[in-house]
Amino acid sequence: MGRNGSVYKARRSFAEQAHPLVDFYHVSEYLAAAAATCRPRAPDHWRRTQQRRLRRGASAQVLAALDPHQESAHLPEEQAPVRAAHRYLSHRLDQLDYPRALRLNLPIGFGLIESGHRHVLMHDSNAPAPPGSKKMPKPSPNSASCAQTAVGCNSGTKAPFCLTHF
Repeated sequence: MGRNGSVYKARRSFAEQAHPLVDFYHVSEYLAAAAATCRPRAPDHWRRTQQRRLRRGASAQVLAALDPHQESAHLPEEQAPVRAAHRYLSHRLDQLDYPRALRLNLPIGFGLIESGHRHVLMHDSNAPAPPGSKKMPKPSPNSASCAQTAVGCNSGTKAPFCLTHF
């Protein structure tokens, strides 16, 4: 993984205080793409199982579930969703601490949208539901302060948590 702007800046600025977190919706997109290969008869069930594992901090189990289904290295990336998901997650293990975010009542995704250019966060009640979901979850009671906390990562304040998406 290269020096992604938001993660690199957060780590450099906040050292031990920053805890970058990959947006859960984004991770779910990778899992949804891999699900058809990993469990063709029940892809939604497989994806939800992996999501539950990530929420409780069992990322090693998610990687183990992906591993036997990885496509051949000669296939192009677009035709290898399991390999892409495995690579993406395995390169970001330190950014998958969803249990910590949940304990702190911080959002793990769903509604906080990061611009690829300026890392602007906003709450969009009209945002699409996460892959496989029928509706958007309700925002946490402190979603406004969570957004301010995440924005604080880019504004130079001492924020305890950063939400990232790449």
